[in-house]
Amino acid sequence: MAMRQCLILLTILLGLTASAGADQSRQGRSYDSRHFTMQVEGPDDPALAWALLERLESASCDVERRLGAFPGSRVPVTLYTDGIFPAQAFVPTWAQGLFDGHIRLAVVWAELREDSVDRTLRHEYTHALVHARTGGNVPTWLSEGLAVLSENRATDESGEVMRNAWHLIPLSELHGSFLTLSARQVSLAYAESEAAVRYLLARHGDAAVRTLLRRLGEGRAFESAIEDATGSAYAAFQSVWARHVRAPHKTDG
Repeated sequence: MAMRQCLILLTILLGLTASAGADQSRQGRSYDSRHFTMQVEGPDDPALAWALLERLESASCDVERRLGAFPGSRVPVTLYTDGIFPAQAFVPTWAQGLFDGHIRLAVVWAELREDSVDRTLRHEYTHALVHARTGGNVPTWLSEGLAVLSENRATDESGEVMRNAWHLIPLSELHGSFLTLSARQVSLAYAESEAAVRYLLARHGDAAVRTLLRRLGEGRAFESAIEDATGSAYAAFQSVWARHVRAPHKTDG
């Protein structure tokens, strides 16, 4: 009887192990580093996975220095190595990355060596850190502007977009998701977000951004938080910023 029970138990354990192995085969491996825990969905390559985590750690250092904030726990990352987001993920066709509480990257292994991936890593990690710092109490233009700046792009793409625009979208209308905007408006919204954050940093410095994020994390309304950080009312900040970005494009006469 004891032998029979042992055999039954062994059969159950083998079945559970096989089931877990099948799930792991479907889901891929998990990899942990100091700041991240990464799940690979799709074909796995351990060497490239560890290399990607090293690049994430490097990106996180740059972003943390700028924002003066650090994650309280490991940030979850999901990597889709077939280059395709799940069908239920509402993601623009041009996007490599997404942050929805997890950093999600849809990149095939062959593309991981491209510089664009490092820009995506810095962009999405900035979203993760801003979300953690503010509890999600942050206007989209501020989060996106900080994320775009963290990419360290060499070209002034935002300036070109704004020069070609007939009018600016008020920052107060860019607090919600950009996914509801038209393709032309999305491009302008990102350009304005970057330009507004550049102006905020140039006029008031890193300390103002850190104060702004801290106040938002305390649950303050944005109008109150930005006035505390800059000494100006939100309406005044928007007005001065709009004149600033338009001024270089005025013609003589």
